[in-house]
Amino acid sequence: MSQYPSPADLLPHDHPMVLLDEVVDFDGVRAVAATTIREESLFLEPEGVPALVSIEYMAQCVGVFAGLKCQSVGSPVQPGLLLGCRRMTLHRQWLAVGERVVQEATLVWGGDDALAVFETTAHVGTELVATARLNVVMGEVWKLARTR
Repeated sequence: MSQYPSPADLLPHDHPMVLLDEVVDFDGVRAVAATTIREESLFLEPEGVPALVSIEYMAQCVGVFAGLKCQSVGSPVQPGLLLGCRRMTLHRQWLAVGERVVQEATLVWGGDDALAVFETTAHVGTELVATARLNVVMGEVWKLARTR
């Protein structure tokens, strides 16, 4: 059993949009999460899940990071927003059924209930699937923006 909450408890998504299966690690600067591609995986095509979906896996890993940060200070989980992606590179086209995809999101700038930038990666075993720099709005800033 994991020492971390389920991604479903950390992400403000309803089923079936919680795409991550487990939180693997968190140290306050970096979050690691994983998902296994299954026959019932959302976005599954005959060839597998397009590797481009990795951007959502990596964004959800950022959401896991934000959720764990909220919980660490006794705050409820806050929604966030993916603003943009820079320098995304795909190293393959498909993720096959049975593959375990591990995402990492490392905070490189910001993160205090405001704008933040994360370096993200997705791997299958030791093979790099995708990399991207994600710009996000987290926490109270997004909450205030939605009420205007």
